[in-house]
Amino acid sequence: TMVMVANILAASGRPLSELIRPLDRYPSTGEVNLRVSDPEQVFAALAARYRDAGLDHLDGLTVGYPAWWFNIRRSHTEPVVRLNLEADTEGLMHEKAREVLGVIREADPGVREV
Repeated sequence: TMVMVANILAASGRPLSELIRPLDRYPSTGEVNLRVSDPEQVFAALAARYRDAGLDHLDGLTVGYPAWWFNIRRSHTEPVVRLNLEADTEGLMHEKAREVLGVIREADPGVREV
């Protein structure tokens, strides 16, 4: 399959990132790494704020709505939590990322992105 990908890239003359862009359906924050003093306090604040959503605690906290979702979990290798958020539109993704980060800052005023 790598040979097929290489052939497609050569034939198109375009970079792979450009070819797969249409497949990237949901705008995403990517992984945002945050240093927090009390991850459990942050998780509890987020679960309380978004209690009307579908909540899943399997891998950290996942909060799901029809048009957007996020997951926040502890890192297994660093003293940080990792936030990933996706939404149906770029505008909604930015809006909800600001909102979620605001809830995190209220729960832990010393939070910082790393």
